[in-house]
Amino acid sequence: MAYVRHNLGAEASIRRPFAPSFGMRIGTLNLDGRWTSRHRDFLERLECDVLLLTEVPPELELSGMVGHHSEHKMAPGQSWAAIYAPDLWHLPDPHPAAALAEVEGLRVCSSVLPWQGSRPHYPWGGDDSHGRISYAVDSIIEVEPLIWGGDWNASFAPRGYTGARGSREVLRKAADRLQLTIATEHLDIQAGNDKSIDHVAVPAHWTVRAAGQHRAEDQHGMLSDHDAYVVQVTPA
Repeated sequence: MAYVRHNLGAEASIRRPFAPSFGMRIGTLNLDGRWTSRHRDFLERLECDVLLLTEVPPELELSGMVGHHSEHKMAPGQSWAAIYAPDLWHLPDPHPAAALAEVEGLRVCSSVLPWQGSRPHYPWGGDDSHGRISYAVDSIIEVEPLIWGGDWNASFAPRGYTGARGSREVLRKAADRLQLTIATEHLDIQAGNDKSIDHVAVPAHWTVRAAGQHRAEDQHGMLSDHDAYVVQVTPA
């Protein structure tokens, strides 16, 4: 497997030291294809060590961080997913709508998963909703990420309307197989009428110190039709 390393060198000192063994902040946000200085300021205020981004424009740039964008595009120049961290190794995408990287020895995946009503066109496989989510999730399970997140298009609320029940079952089984905790499943969606569809999953033996929803808004208005979610963890 080919590895490509991206290293900031001296520039990494712009950010606070990243020491996963003492705790890390992992965030996710669907950027809805938008990028301005307002988006950059919002993301930098989250003070994350690792960002799992989706619907990512090519011009994205963050101080003290480097990124790996999925090779395949969901729109001209717009990546399905990306991972940003102070330093990372680029790994081959496990699925066209996912990005994979190694961050401080941890295998990290950011992905978009098929939504309810998605059609069997590229990049989704399968003849129905269950087949499409299974195809995408099985591809990610094969690479065994230790941290996995992004826009999963599935609420874990018992009667959540976002994402079919079958999708939730596939995702729960995947998390169990990978021995991951879905730390964001109890947080709210931006509209407040369901639970989040954007998620961060971490090893079940890690301690989740906090999981929070951050409204994607500043004094000038909304930045995305999704909110950001940040999980504070201490690896065991």
